[in-house]
Amino acid sequence: MNDQQTNDAAQEDPSDHMMLLHSDVVHGEEWVTFFGPALSQPVKVKFNLGADGRSRIVGVLIDNDQVVTSKTLREPRLAAMEVKLNNVIRESRQLVLSERSLATKRLASDSDPDAKAREQEHLSNIDIFERRLEHALAKVAVTQGSSSATFGSRGRGATPPSDEDYLHFARLYLEQLAEHPRGAVQATARAAGMNRSTVYRWLEVCRQRQYVPPKDER
Repeated sequence: MNDQQTNDAAQEDPSDHMMLLHSDVVHGEEWVTFFGPALSQPVKVKFNLGADGRSRIVGVLIDNDQVVTSKTLREPRLAAMEVKLNNVIRESRQLVLSERSLATKRLASDSDPDAKAREQEHLSNIDIFERRLEHALAKVAVTQGSSSATFGSRGRGATPPSDEDYLHFARLYLEQLAEHPRGAVQATARAAGMNRSTVYRWLEVCRQRQYVPPKDER
């Protein structure tokens, strides 16, 4: 192996050798399955969302009716798995936004009824995918702690919201988004005891901190 090959190997991202397969429900909890050349057996992981909005692995399961050896246990590289998982979440959200933008533009510019029907169906499928993604993330987020924090109105002189306040708010919003995709703001305002303008203001902060998805520009 020459020096260039050695450098390439050293810089190679081990997460590239793993692919997310699908999510499973194990004992009522959501797990994500990894497989790929770096793993001799599929590995299920359970993750929570950290205060910084990134996923953290909190459980590992290898249960495939195959012999588990010390080599099998050494194969899962948790840091690489977290990188892969966060990349997939980020790329999935970016895909939703870009596909929706393209489909909306095509729908507006195409005069053919059949083409319009196809684009409308495509938009519906994008909405379904987004709801499933955010619903799954909402279920993960609420395992980190209760989303029933009391928010209410904050008068003049009140203590500014803490990072924990915003994180609890983000969990509540994601719950409402999963249940009410078209009315999440109103549902969040009702559940949190806030007015809509406050919800929008807190959402902007949560988006800046990447606790919730970017604003939908439809």
